[in-house]
Order: sequence, then C-alpha cells, then structure tokens
Amino acid sequence: IRIVDFSKSSHTKAEISALMEEIAQDMRTAENRRLTGEIDSATAILARAEERAKQVINNQQGYYREEALAVLARIQTQKEEIHNITRLSPTVAADLAGVNSAITAQGLIGLSYDEFLVYDRQDIYRVIHNSVDSPHRIGEEELILHGVDFPRYQTTVYQMTGNNIVEMIADQPVSMKTEDTAGWITGAALEAYLRYLYILSPENNQIYKYERLSNRYTAPVEYNINGQLEGGLDIAIDGNVYVLKEGGEVVKLLRGEVQPFIIRNAPEDMLKTATKMFKVANSKFYFLDPVRSRIIIVTDGGESGESAYERQYILEGDTIGTLQDIYVDPDEARLYVLDEKRIYRIDL
Repeated sequence: IRIVDFSKSSHTKAEISALMEEIAQDMRTAENRRLTGEIDSATAILARAEERAKQVINNQQGYYREEALAVLARIQTQKEEIHNITRLSPTVAADLAGVNSAITAQGLIGLSYDEFLVYDRQDIYRVIHNSVDSPHRIGEEELILHGVDFPRYQTTVYQMTGNNIVEMIADQPVSMKTEDTAGWITGAALEAYLRYLYILSPENNQIYKYERLSNRYTAPVEYNINGQLEGGLDIAIDGNVYVLKEGGEVVKLLRGEVQPFIIRNAPEDMLKTATKMFKVANSKFYFLDPVRSRIIIVTDGGESGESAYERQYILEGDTIGTLQDIYVDPDEARLYVLDEKRIYRIDL
C-alpha cells in the first residue's frame, strides 16, 4: 500500500476527499477485525487510519480539517473499544484527609472485606469501611519504606529506614531481628508468602528469602538464580515469583529460575510506566500505572506463562491525585486504589 504524506505538498480537494474515504474504510475494517478477535490486525489498521487523519489535519489547503479532527476523536474511541478500556470516576471508599489533611499516603494493605491499613512515611491508619482511625506511629526515628500483610502470622511487616524490620503484633510495633550478622537487606519491595518474607533487591540482582521463626527471622537465602532483576520495582508471589521491572517487563521465576512469561494481545507500551503489581491467588494480575492514572488487568498465564491482556480502567476526576498502591479482594469483586489522600473503589 502506497502512503503519500499529504502534509508536505499541495493536493486537490478530491485527493483529500479520497483519503478521508480510505480512513473511513480503515475504521470499518478495524471494527470487523475486532469483532473476529483479530486484535493485533485491528490495532495496526487503526494506527494507519490515525496517521492518515493527521495528514489531513496538516494539509496545506486546510481541506476537511474539521472533519478529520472529529474522525481522530472517533479513532481514539475505537482504539479504546478494541483494548477494552473503561474511563470512570471511581467511588471514594475512604477519605484519609479527614483525619490528617497533610497526609501523603504511600501504601495500602488489604486485611479483609473493606478493612485496610494505609501507611505514610511515619504512621499507620486503620480503615474499616469508610471510617478512618487516628494514626498510629510505629517509629519516631525511622521512616516507613514498604509494608505488607503476613497473614500466616496475623501481622503486618514494614521495612524501615535504619536497616530495620518492624512487625505490628496485636497493634504494637515490634522490631524484628534477623540471624544475619550483617543485618537486614534494604530492598525496593517486600512480599510475604507462607512462612517466608521476600525482599527484592534490584541493585544486588537478588531476592532475599527469610524464614520467620517464633520471634525472629533466619539469615536470608538468595532466591534468584538466573533472572535479570535490575530495575525491579515490585514483586508478587503465588508459588511462582513475579518481578515487575522499569519499562514494563515482567520476570517470572520458579525455584529461582526464569520461566517463560508473555502477555498476548497487549497494547503497545502497555506496562511502560507501571509501578505496582498485585496478583490474586490462582487468578489475574493487576498493574498500577500512576502516570496515566490507570489499572491494567491481565490473565494468570498458568504453567505455560502465556498470559493475555484483558482490560484496563482509566481513573478520571478532579480529586484524583497520583496513584500510589492497589489492592483487589480475594473474590475479585472490588478493586481498591490509593492516592495520597483517599482510597477509591471500583466494582469489578
């Protein structure tokens, strides 16, 4: 197919009109391909239509410019339909600013149905339904880096500045020791699974696995064998270990060794600016992209590692700040998103 750049030379009104008809035909073809499940083909055809519409908008004579602008908007809508994108204004589940107007929340830990812990750099806030308790400070000298639920021991775990791990046990902060004489490894993310605490350390290209004993942790075992984890941002575990890296790559590990993992039918650069990953046991992945205020959902992938893109939600609204963290309840009925001041709920 010969594509002429109409923006760089003079063309007749009839030529521009013919190009507009080609754009319309591309849009019809893309819709037919979408309906038959040919997502990659539909996406490519729409990209061509978009490029042609931009050429019409930029043509020197100005023919059909307003029509092309309207077509460009319809192409954008059609692209969102192809990729199952929903724009919505989410429900405010809890307003943390009502308790502390200066709060800059950074983490969300789901405990049970509509019960959460939110943490900023110093304090923890318990949230039950839409009620927010007064903040509970867990350290005067140190700041919170990361937090995670440890359901096997009915505690929550926080990595602190100052080479320290604190657990909240019966609502009291307890500094936990490791048998490693060098002390705790400070990482980019934490995850707890069964009786183990995992710390992702991208700078060491390693995941450190600590076993929790009755009142302390063992020295760590180096979990990663051959994965490239530099630039790692977040970690999720369901028996396999998944690491989300800068730029959107996901590394899957089993017993420390890299396993195949691919996301089929993924829009271009889908996870490029994702920062957080949440995995529901035996079910889907949820990725948080604060740059574009969206949540991306993909299927599990199973043993083959062939996951598939499913849908995404783009959050809109004047009150929504920079998205910080994400939680999905176990039956995947509700998705919760945290910004610096509020928890939002999306009914799935």
